[in-house]
Amino acid sequence: MSFFSKPLDSLEESDLQILLDNEVSEGKTIDYKEALHGNSDSDKKEFLYDISSLEQQSPPLLSETGRSYRYNFDGFLSFSDTHYSYTQTFRNGIIEAVDACMVIPISDSRNIQREYEKKIIQGVTKYTSIQKKLGAEPPFFIMLSLLDVKGYSMSINSPLNFGSLRLNHQIDRSNLLVPEVLIENFDFESSKVMKPIFDAVWNACGYSGSQNYDDSGNWRG
Repeated sequence: MSFFSKPLDSLEESDLQILLDNEVSEGKTIDYKEALHGNSDSDKKEFLYDISSLEQQSPPLLSETGRSYRYNFDGFLSFSDTHYSYTQTFRNGIIEAVDACMVIPISDSRNIQREYEKKIIQGVTKYTSIQKKLGAEPPFFIMLSLLDVKGYSMSINSPLNFGSLRLNHQIDRSNLLVPEVLIENFDFESSKVMKPIFDAVWNACGYSGSQNYDDSGNWRG
């Protein structure tokens, strides 16, 4: 029984009834409810988390700069107007981090600085820590998207050494929507979990994998 090929917005009540009639169990790839179990706070914990504590320690941005924060309709927002970045913590425990300055043109060059991986790894560690404090429970999916990057290449030198940037194959599409990775518990190492995602970005630039890892798959960036 699978609805994976059916768009979410086309699902109907009859589809859910089929799941109920066939007693399809919930799992990591499917989650549905015939009815909520109750109206108490504990009953609703699976759906909405208490975000009030985030005001004391606002979720960081991917690039650490001065940030502002506020509650919004979706939950809690940390943002920087000057750095064009934000981190949105949703009430259901999902965290979305966006940074428009991690991949930007420098003069006439369009390069992805390999140091971006370090910022992503640090972000994953911090964000999953926040989810744990909120009471969210694994499994989690981590996804990475690079938008408007057609024509970019991977720079393998320091971003401070602009005169000797080594260019390679250019990305052949506007958006890189990298397949997600699954986190099954909080006992994980961010650098190892993120390697398949980073490898895919380097693949798009003509490399066999991320050059920030050694031959044994250990982070060295």
